[in-house]
Amino acid sequence: MLASTAWAEAFPSKPVTIVVPFAPGGSADSLARLLGNGMSRKLGVPVVVDNRVGASGQIGASAVARSPGDGYTLLMTTSSVQVIGPLMVSNLTWDPVRSFTPIRLVAMQPQILVASHEMKAGSLGAVLDIARRNPGQLNFSSLGPTTNQAVSMMYLNTRAGVKMTHVPYSSAATMYPDIVSGRIDLTLDTIPNALPFLQKGSVRALAVTSAQRIPTLPDVPTVAEAGVPNFQAIAWFGVVGPAGIAQPVLDKLSVALNEALDSPDYANWLRTNSALADPQGTPASFAQFIQSERDLWKSAIARSQTH
Repeated sequence: MLASTAWAEAFPSKPVTIVVPFAPGGSADSLARLLGNGMSRKLGVPVVVDNRVGASGQIGASAVARSPGDGYTLLMTTSSVQVIGPLMVSNLTWDPVRSFTPIRLVAMQPQILVASHEMKAGSLGAVLDIARRNPGQLNFSSLGPTTNQAVSMMYLNTRAGVKMTHVPYSSAATMYPDIVSGRIDLTLDTIPNALPFLQKGSVRALAVTSAQRIPTLPDVPTVAEAGVPNFQAIAWFGVVGPAGIAQPVLDKLSVALNEALDSPDYANWLRTNSALADPQGTPASFAQFIQSERDLWKSAIARSQTH
């Protein structure tokens, strides 16, 4: 016990790694690098980012789940990796709750529903009217069936009482040209991804999935305002470690992460990515949040599969 306590007090004595389960350059990657820099200053050791790409984030998550719970390997997780993917994939070798130690929810990111100009509907209400009259005729795209995009759209279909056809894509680079051309009617995406196309007038904004309107797009209504009451579907980012991290180590990681979040760089990241901070910011509140998200999406996925 004394040896274990001494080891925890000596933490960290070597670099800490944040595994990002997506390719460099995306929102999760940029956020992990920003937080790693801030944590490094507090911890006094390098905090490096390791991109482990594949299987919609499950490869990186699996690598962290198998790592020792010593605090030296962390995961920049997301709602699709930690909640939605595990609810839809049956052969995982790790448990999304028991295999990890929650540290902090670091950002929440509303999504935006955009439409092709080729579809002559100027509002979400008009789109839903078309969908109700023509089940299966309208389609929507996503970057895979276990992504926030796809599951949130299935949830919207269920809540609105409509049926649209899902068309998955492997990349946004191939997806957006098909939306612009009218081959795809709708997509749900993060605001930073959609914004360049909105600014060029290539697609039309219909609604955002947050409970309130977004300051960067004040004229775009929420889905609830547009006719689907109480609808909310956000993407989120958080930091977790493997199961079994000792409390003194968890405390040090939590303090370092909180200090990294208290910076102008983080505030700028939130603005750039149209994201929101978590006001609570504790391991316990993050654990409760993950469970509430699992409950929400487990029910939503079950309802969509019987819809």
